Amino acid sequence: MDIRPIYAGELPRSRRQVFPVQSLGQASAKQERVTHVFDTFNFSFIFEGGGTYLDTDGMHTVEAPCVLTQWPGASNDYGPTAPWGSWNEMFVIYDVRLQGSLLSSFRLPSQRRFWKMERPQQVRELYLQLVELTHREDAASQIDRIDLICESMILESLPSREVVLDPALQQVEVVREKVDADFLGLDNVDQLAAEYGFSRSVFRRLWGELCAMPPAHYLMDLKLKYACRLLVETTLPIGEIAQRVGFNDPLYFSRKFRQAFELTATAYRKKFGVPGQLGRLD
Repeated sequence: MDIRPIYAGELPRSRRQVFPVQSLGQASAKQERVTHVFDTFNFSFIFEGGGTYLDTDGMHTVEAPCVLTQWPGASNDYGPTAPWGSWNEMFVIYDVRLQGSLLSSFRLPSQRRFWKMERPQQVRELYLQLVELTHREDAASQIDRIDLICESMILESLPSREVVLDPALQQVEVVREKVDADFLGLDNVDQLAAEYGFSRSVFRRLWGELCAMPPAHYLMDLKLKYACRLLVETTLPIGEIAQRVGFNDPLYFSRKFRQAFELTATAYRKKFGVPGQLGRLD
């Protein structure tokens, strides 16, 4: 039994997921090649078969179990070839606005477009959970679980974190880990990088090799995601939340929040707050 297609972009979530799925489906005996441009950011899980995949480095032979990505606005050319003739593909589609967050959260270098599944058995088990959920009569009400399982499939598929051999890149990774740990008290990533001896131009060039999201956007993303958690799980006033995540100007916080989530902070709390958990982080 295959995954039943789900078009989830407009389905209501009981909690705001970091990575809400727009749609997912399966082509269990896919034979055609894909050559068109997408306006979404997609992951294709290849469970059986093989073929070729074109990225910025040229054409590559790919064989199951593996994961391919399709980037918005990029030319695509991938699909099954001889000797396989077909492959079994499950696809997960995300809104284009999530691309930077997905790449940064999963710590994928911007050059990485496909990879061999690191833990195929775990990925398969998660896939079977999706099959069961998508065939339930109340599948739409299970969308929060579906979002989380898709995220887990990506995480389980990823190769073990590679050791960065370049000393300069190792230092940039140290800076990023510092940002991850201290983002609430951090205002400027470039200033932090300067403490490690980087000029602004060199740091940004090296950062781009490790992270698809620019440093300032990366920091803002961390702050706003934590603000989401405070909105959902506490009764703190919005002005205080703005201060906690490093915004001295609550109006600026409100503007950046609305740009990121297309909701005001008040509307976000009303829509995604869980009354039984309010106050847990106060």
